[in-house]
Amino acid sequence: MERTKPEGEGIPVCVVDAMVLKIREDGRVRSRAALIATGVGEDGYREVLGMRIGDSESEASWSAFIGWLKD
Repeated sequence: MERTKPEGEGIPVCVVDAMVLKIREDGRVRSRAALIATGVGEDGYREVLGMRIGDSESEASWSAFIGWLKD
């Protein structure tokens, strides 16, 4: 998913969360984590800033996700 960062607007609040999903991959069912960042803009509206699928909710997955959001 593409990041949706509004031009010229600040995001004073950013909430990150994950949801563990069961997906079928190569004929097997695996658990994968959907890492999601939601921002609350200065106008009070929420929007999804980005979403990525990671292997788990590990520190490495979160670090890569936060780094990707910063770019």
